[in-house]
Amino acid sequence: MLAVAGGGYFLLPTTVYDVAFMGQSDAMYTAFLLASFWCLLRFSHAALGLIAFGVALSIKLQAALFAPFVLYWLIHNRRSVHELLMIPIAYVLPLVPALLYGRSLHDTFLVYADQFQANTELSKGAPNVHLFLDMVLWRLPHPKPVSYILVGAFLVVALEVTAILAGTGLVRVRQTKLFYLCLATTVLAVMPSILPKCMSGFSFPRTLFHTC
Repeated sequence: MLAVAGGGYFLLPTTVYDVAFMGQSDAMYTAFLLASFWCLLRFSHAALGLIAFGVALSIKLQAALFAPFVLYWLIHNRRSVHELLMIPIAYVLPLVPALLYGRSLHDTFLVYADQFQANTELSKGAPNVHLFLDMVLWRLPHPKPVSYILVGAFLVVALEVTAILAGTGLVRVRQTKLFYLCLATTVLAVMPSILPKCMSGFSFPRTLFHTC
């Protein structure tokens, strides 16, 4: 069954379109998200799960959509805050070869910031409320600061809700592996629907987790 499920991944319409046709690298960072999920479920391998998440972030910023699940798991399982240091460490290490080959510090560490500032649109094609907010945003004299404030506000709210649910015990469902799989899939499905700066292609990890 595992071989059949693994082979079915290559037949998914999302895989064919996003990887084979569009040539995107979504499969690479999604593989590390799956590795992070698997390691987190094995309680003794939390560090490996955070390292895999950090590597996924270094490949593509879309991996940040998985952050609420990681935060929920850490808080619910009463893990140490110091373990979060694994994420920036794992993020930086894959960038070292680029620095050794002469890439500047600015281009290496601020590439995501430059991408973020390249446009002021709150929506990049994802079907969410920000498509309508863009209509209002473009009428403002200085749309960039407003877009930054909105992005920060949405991120803070998403992380606060996650922390409250994990820390207060409002979620009364039994914390099984199936529950965590459903939670991770839900997070990857909901986040592109509520966060700004998301594209329609951000659904790739959700599709793969749903297949699992």
